[in-house]
Amino acid sequence: MKRKFADKPNWKRVLSRKMIMDKFDESNFKGHAVLIHIDKAREALWVDVGGKSQCVVNDGYSWLTLFPQNQSYVVTAMFNDKDEIVQWYIDICKDIGFTDKGIPWYDDLYLDIIISSDFHISLIDEDDLALALKQNIIKQEDFDFAYQEANKLLGQLKLNDLILLEYSKEIFSVLKKQLEIKK
Repeated sequence: MKRKFADKPNWKRVLSRKMIMDKFDESNFKGHAVLIHIDKAREALWVDVGGKSQCVVNDGYSWLTLFPQNQSYVVTAMFNDKDEIVQWYIDICKDIGFTDKGIPWYDDLYLDIIISSDFHISLIDEDDLALALKQNIIKQEDFDFAYQEANKLLGQLKLNDLILLEYSKEIFSVLKKQLEIKK
């Protein structure tokens, strides 16, 4: 299982960035949010999203990672240089915690959901999850839990009931303003 940190300390693709964190206690979102604004990227990163090639990292792009309280997933909303949503990326995770410096982290359970800006939904990395089980990196209960959580989220997405996606745009605006003031 991979432990991933919100501040992405080993992000070699990004040469220069700014980061801000905040805690939210609102009806639409209770948890922590981390915004990374990419000033300069070594090179753009293009991925396939819903059958289309989409840039997710480049100069001026931002990644907002949301750590909802008492949940087993983390949502990363990716914004382009015009502050438009590119995609949402949901990581199913076993544990969420904080470093001694207050940086959120999560233990990634491999299974992920990608939602494109036009709401095409994809469940990905099932092969990574199966391989982790086969290699005894995770237990059968972790494997089953990952699918249970993914299926719950897919059900919410089909019903358009995962309000965190749309609300991520509001959180992005709030944190981006805070980041600009912080300059």
